[in-house]
Amino acid sequence: MNHSLITKTSFAILVLVTLMGAGEEGVRGRVADGIRKYRDSDFAGAAKEFADADLLVPDNPFIQFNRGCAESHDEENRDGARLFFRSAAMARDTTVAVAAHYNLGCLEAREARGLFDGYAEGLRGKDRKKAVAALNKSIDHFRDCLRIDPGHQRSKRNIEIIKLFLADVQKKWDDQERKEPPEQQPPEEPLVRLLDKLDVDQHRSVQLTTTSINDPASVRASTCQSMQVKVNNQIPQLREKLETQFQADTSDQRQKQAIAQIAATFGRKTDEFEKHAQAALKNLASEKLEAAVPEQHAALEPLNQMYEMLAQFPDLVFRSLRIQQATQQLTRLNTNTQKFNPQAGLLTPIEQLSERQGRVAAMAKLLPTRAGQFETVLKQAEQQAAQSQGAQPPGGMTPQAIAGYRTALERAGELGPELIDVTGEAGQLLESEEQGKAIPKQERAFEILAKIAETMPRPPQENQQNENENKQDPDNEKDDEPNADEDRGETDPNQQQQPEQRKQREEQIRSREQAEAMLRKVHDREQAHRDKKARLRASARRAHVERDW
Repeated sequence: MNHSLITKTSFAILVLVTLMGAGEEGVRGRVADGIRKYRDSDFAGAAKEFADADLLVPDNPFIQFNRGCAESHDEENRDGARLFFRSAAMARDTTVAVAAHYNLGCLEAREARGLFDGYAEGLRGKDRKKAVAALNKSIDHFRDCLRIDPGHQRSKRNIEIIKLFLADVQKKWDDQERKEPPEQQPPEEPLVRLLDKLDVDQHRSVQLTTTSINDPASVRASTCQSMQVKVNNQIPQLREKLETQFQADTSDQRQKQAIAQIAATFGRKTDEFEKHAQAALKNLASEKLEAAVPEQHAALEPLNQMYEMLAQFPDLVFRSLRIQQATQQLTRLNTNTQKFNPQAGLLTPIEQLSERQGRVAAMAKLLPTRAGQFETVLKQAEQQAAQSQGAQPPGGMTPQAIAGYRTALERAGELGPELIDVTGEAGQLLESEEQGKAIPKQERAFEILAKIAETMPRPPQENQQNENENKQDPDNEKDDEPNADEDRGETDPNQQQQPEQRKQREEQIRSREQAEAMLRKVHDREQAHRDKKARLRASARRAHVERDW
C-alpha cells in the first residue's frame, strides 16, 4: 500500500486582526497590503508588510501568524516561520492557536518530505532518523490542534495519514534489511573534528569577505554570503553532537552535575558563536560587508575556546602545524600595511596575522598539559596491545601508532619550552609590524611542530587537506616561466634572482592558486545548491499527494 505524505502547508492568511491603541489604521493598512501581496504570490513583499506591522504592534498573534505564513515560502527561513507560528500558537484566540499548531505540523511534514525526496527506500542512517523524528513532531502538533479543538477533522486525518505512511515505510525498511547485508556505517565524526572544520570554514569566510572589501572585482558579495551560509548550516549538527557528547550516562550525582555544568558551558559558547555568525550573515545578505567582518571574527573566538577545551595532544599539534605554516607563508607575502577601513573596526592584514600567530602561541602553552593527559591514554593503549600480544585490539591503536605517539611526546617534552618562546616572540614582532624579524621565529616554530608531528599518524582531515594542497602545488612550473609579480618593487630588477627571492615568488603563486581553487569550490557549491533546489521543486510538482486544504 502506498500512502501519500502531506507536502504543503495550509497557509490561510488571517484577515480579521484585532488591534488596540494608537496607529490602528496604519497597522490595518500594513496588514491589508500584506494580505493583498500574499494573495498575489508576492511572499517577500507580504513578509515585509507584516514585519512593519509587527514593529508597530509587537507580538500580536494575528500578525505573527501571517508573518509565519509569508516566511514559510522562503526555503532558507523555515526556522523563522516556526518561531512566528509558535508565538501565534500561544494566542488566547483558539482560531489562531489551532491554525498555528496545524501549520507547524505541516511544516514538519514538509521537512520530512524533503528528506524522503520520493524514495523512502534510499533513506539511510541519520537522515532516516531525522525524517521519522520530523513526522513524529508533526503528529505532536496535530494533537495540539485536537487538544484545543477536539473536532478538528484535518488534524485527525493528517495523523492517520502519517501513521499509515510510517507503517508503510517501516515495512519497506524491514524488508530491505532482511534482503541486504548490514550496511557498514562510516565512523561518526568526533566533535573536536567538527569544531576544527567549522573554524577552517569560518576563517575562509572572513578571508573572502575582506578580499571582497579590498578588491570587489575579485570576489562577489554573493560568494561571501554563500560561504557564511555553509558555516551557519552546520550549527544544528554542532548542537546535536554536543547533546550526544555530554549525555550523563552515570548514576553518580556529582558526575552528573559536573557533566551538566560542562554541557552548559559549551551551550553558552555555541549560542555566542551562532549569534555572531547569524549577525554576519544578516549583514552579508544586505551587502554590508564591512559590518560583517567584525561579527565573523567574533564568531571565531567561541569556536576556538571550545576546540581548545576538547582537543587532545595530537589534535593540538596538527592544528598548530597547519596554522603556523599558513601564517608564516602569509607573513612573507604581506608587505601591505593598508587598513581596509579602520573606522569600521576591520583588522589590518598585520593584525590578522598577529591574531593567528597568537592562536598558535596559546596552543603551544597548552601542549605540556595535554601531553601529560595523553600519556595516560597511551599507557592504556600499551596495556591493551600487550594483552592482544602485539596485534591491534578492536578500536585500539596499532603498535606502530603507539611507538609514534611515544616519540612525539618525548620530542614535545624536549622542544616544548622553545616552541612557547618562539611562537610568543613571533606574535609580539607581528604586533610591532616587524614582519621581517618575525619570519625566522615562525620558521623555527614550524620546524619544531613538524618534528613533533613527524612520527604521529595523521588524522583523516589532515590527510584530506594535504591531498587538496598537492593538487594545487605548482612546483613543477619551469623556473624561466614569466612571473606576474616581477615588477612589484619587491626585488631589485638589476640583481640576479636569489634562491630566497625565488622561493617567495613560488609561495605567492601557490597562495594565489589556492585562493582561486577555494573560490572555484565555493562557486561549485553554489551551483550544486541551485540544482538541488530545482530538483526539489520539480519533484514537488510531480508528486501525487492527498491534499486536505
